[in-house]
Amino acid sequence: MEIATRCGQDSDCNPGNAGGILGTYLGRENFPSDVRSALDSYWQLQFDFTDFSLATASDACLDLALENLQAQGATLTPSQISIPLQNVQNNDPAQVSFPTLTPLRRFIVTDPEMNWSSHWELIPIGQLSMMKTSQAGATLDLDFTGTAIFVQGEVWMDKGIIEVYIDGKSYGTRDLFLPWPWRRTAEATALWVTGLEPGSHHLRIVVTGRKNPDSDGTQVVLGHVVSYDGDVAD
Repeated sequence: MEIATRCGQDSDCNPGNAGGILGTYLGRENFPSDVRSALDSYWQLQFDFTDFSLATASDACLDLALENLQAQGATLTPSQISIPLQNVQNNDPAQVSFPTLTPLRRFIVTDPEMNWSSHWELIPIGQLSMMKTSQAGATLDLDFTGTAIFVQGEVWMDKGIIEVYIDGKSYGTRDLFLPWPWRRTAEATALWVTGLEPGSHHLRIVVTGRKNPDSDGTQVVLGHVVSYDGDVAD
C-alpha cells in the first residue's frame, strides 16, 4: 500500500486495491488499532448515490465471492472453503498498456507557443494558470511533436462544447458539462488524442458557443497541454 501510494499522481485505485487484498487477508478485527479506529466513524456511513456503506458493501462482496466460488466447484462449510485446483488456460497474448509512451513537452498557458485568440481571459495560478472564455469562435492553436496530446480542461455545470482539429482534420467535439451535484473540477481532461503519426502536428481547439441542454452556460476553461511520443497499447 505504501509503495503504491508513493508512486504518486492518481494514486487512489492501486493503494485501494492493495488495501482490499490486505484487508481481506487480515480481517477487520486484525487491522492495526489506529486503522480500525479511523474507520469506525465511517463504517456505517452510506456512500453518495448508492445504498451501500463500508459494512454492507463488505457483506455484499463476501456473498458474491462465495457465490462465485460455488459456481466454480468450491465446497463450503461454516468454517472452511475447499477450492479445486484449476489449470491456467489462456493462450491469448497479454496486452501491455503504455509500453513506450513518453511525455515530450508540457506547455503552460502563458508559453509563447500557446496561441490564444482574443476574448480569452487568464485565471492566474502560476504554472497552474488557466484560460477562460464564453466567446463563440475563440481558438487555441498549438504546434507540437508526438503521437498523442492531452489538454487540461475544467468541467462543471456551466461549461460548453469545444471542437477539436489536428492537422486540419476534425476530431469531433468534447462536452465539458458536468451535472449538479458533482463538484467543479479543473483537473479534468478536455482532450486526449492518441495514435497520431510520429512527427509534427498542429492542434486547434474552437469554442463552439454551443452547450449541453442541461448546462447553465457555454464557458470553456482550458489549462496546460502535454505532448507524448510512443504507443498507448501493445
